[in-house]
Amino acid sequence: MTTMLWKYFLAGIAILIPTWATVLILWTLFTALDNIVGSHMSDPIPGIGLLLLLCLVIISGIVTDHVIGKRLIRRLEERLEQIPLVQSIYLTLKGMTDLLNFRSRFGKSTVVAFPFPRDGLWALGFVMG
Repeated sequence: MTTMLWKYFLAGIAILIPTWATVLILWTLFTALDNIVGSHMSDPIPGIGLLLLLCLVIISGIVTDHVIGKRLIRRLEERLEQIPLVQSIYLTLKGMTDLLNFRSRFGKSTVVAFPFPRDGLWALGFVMG
């Protein structure tokens, strides 16, 4: 009973921490953008930060999707991996998004089992194409 509760607790933590970190980061960006733009307007428009945040995310996606963006992201990742605390947080969040990307790319593939490296042992693989 205790081990099941502990298992469920860890599973809940594994889901909630990255989700909460994402919410906090997006909320901080939204608030910052809303305050920056609102301070320069005579009559601030409520929620303009949300529109700017959506534009920022879309533009980030466009830049990342292009070759120059990929090189820039790779260099930025290399620099982030050198900072101890930032490295652990960033790599954890990146690993989770890579897992989702892996599922979308290979989720439609057929899974096969084949004997490897010798008879009696089996390995799993994906049939691509």
